[in-house]
Amino acid sequence: MDETKNLSPRDLPSGEEAINKEIDLDRLLREEREPRTVLMVFANNPRTLQFTLEESLTLGRRSEAGDQPDIDLAPFGAYPAGISRVHVRLLRQGSQVYVEDLGSRNGTFVEDLRLSPGEILPVMDGQAVRLGGLQGWIFYKNIK
Repeated sequence: MDETKNLSPRDLPSGEEAINKEIDLDRLLREEREPRTVLMVFANNPRTLQFTLEESLTLGRRSEAGDQPDIDLAPFGAYPAGISRVHVRLLRQGSQVYVEDLGSRNGTFVEDLRLSPGEILPVMDGQAVRLGGLQGWIFYKNIK
């Protein structure tokens, strides 16, 4: 599959910086295709969740019946927090991460904005995300 990347002006140096700096387009394109490491930190929980996001993953709580999420949030208090079995999908396009509510009963929130079922919103690095009653933050830049 031939992938092309449309670079926006913000991807490139401008003015004097452009004159003095050689742009490595191959590096920029390679970074856009590489899997993105995501770190989730949860309020009142010393554990963190780190995973690789290539295209998309679902988060929720595992159960013996029904659909299963790619990542189980049970160790982070998913059941008492009201997290659905398949609660949310994280998607990646280029260097941007998005969140999609999958019809969860207790909601998915980016900051204080509740997503409608099927709604997809971009998530900025370090932005607050609440899944049901589980408050957390998503980081995906400069994570090694």
